[in-house]
Amino acid sequence: MTLNIAEEPRRSPKAEAMDALQALKIALDKHAILLPTLELDTYSSLVPTPLIALGRCNAQTARALAAVLEAAHVR
Repeated sequence: MTLNIAEEPRRSPKAEAMDALQALKIALDKHAILLPTLELDTYSSLVPTPLIALGRCNAQTARALAAVLEAAHVR
């Protein structure tokens, strides 16, 4: 039996944010980019729309991230 979209249980915003966070970590890992403090924002996890804290990184990591984004940019 398959469920159609109307029958699927609604996921919590926190669960959605955690899934997005995990997807971002996986994507960054594929490019060997580590954001050491990447996490679900502690305070916003209590509100209806949780935020993901991208955190801090060194200049080398920022340049690597910028290079990946530039390479992905469709001109």
